[in-house]
Amino acid sequence: MHGGTSGRAQTLGIALAAGLGCHGSVHPPGGPGGASTADHSSASSSGQGGAGSKAESDGSSSTGGAGSTGGSTRSTAMGAGGAGGAGGGPSCAPAQLVGLYWTGVGWESARLDPTSGELTLLRAVAVATQGGVAPSFSTYDPTTAQIYELDDTTVYTLDGNTGALLDAAALPSSTVFNPVVNNAGELIVLHGEQSAVLDPETGAVTDLAPLPFADGYELGMRAFDPGTNRIYQFAYPSLVTIDGDTGITLAVSPLPSPGLLDPVVNDAGEILAIQVAPGAPHVARLDPVTGALTALAPLPLSGVFTLGMSAHDPCTDRIYQLRDGFVLTLDGASGAVISLVSTPQKNFGDFAVVR
Repeated sequence: MHGGTSGRAQTLGIALAAGLGCHGSVHPPGGPGGASTADHSSASSSGQGGAGSKAESDGSSSTGGAGSTGGSTRSTAMGAGGAGGAGGGPSCAPAQLVGLYWTGVGWESARLDPTSGELTLLRAVAVATQGGVAPSFSTYDPTTAQIYELDDTTVYTLDGNTGALLDAAALPSSTVFNPVVNNAGELIVLHGEQSAVLDPETGAVTDLAPLPFADGYELGMRAFDPGTNRIYQFAYPSLVTIDGDTGITLAVSPLPSPGLLDPVVNDAGEILAIQVAPGAPHVARLDPVTGALTALAPLPLSGVFTLGMSAHDPCTDRIYQLRDGFVLTLDGASGAVISLVSTPQKNFGDFAVVR
């Protein structure tokens, strides 16, 4: 178990798709870690809300208002290596969700089409599962088209286009988690009570700066804003804002609800998250300075949501959220549901948006 992490999310009564290992990773029935499920609320509204989204072929910027960034200057250009790369442009190729998938006998890289729910297995990937833990924390570097996956023992480098395993390096400890590729192309992680830089080729970890708390950092519950080069880390009841270059803690603000999960930063620099309690599940906007929550749009599902299983596509300002047996496509500005597609994704370990 990570010394700097919290099991807070388990108290929400959220069913974690096919079970959680101690690292927070997703395991299918019969796979490592075993099953663990529970419903958390009654059914929410079945309406999917208005689309209000940019089409796949539309590269225009989001119409959502800029969120508070704690006094920082927000860059309109996303630096090389920032999460999602350059936003906008004349067109956006169809997005694909690429990650690791448990087949029942082993892990394979796989591609999930969020518009059809079709899953395509790419190739077998030799993944260590020491202690019943599988990779569950990934980040994507658009400049190299590489996906970095972490488990308790290893950092894996995957080709985002082919799913090929390019490299695997041993980690120095099991307290390395929550990777983010910053605007300089560096892999920033939490390492126990420190922020750190992880070398994915060697597994070497270089500590950067102390974190404000000894523990309580939520597994997978972090978001990166390439416009400000800031990392937002959930550590209920606090939100920790971290400089993406230096690893220095810039601010600690209130996180008002333990029912928030899967944060992302949209094209306007706003933090959006799934709020599962109190009330029916919905998309909410979180002010990183005041901690104020604004309800945006209802979700058409209740019950099972998967921790850490969301990603933002800056080209279309869409959010992809995996739920046990479904993939939701959300508008990044309004939070409205664009589509709800059934899928066999319940065996996914994690994913990144690749095109």
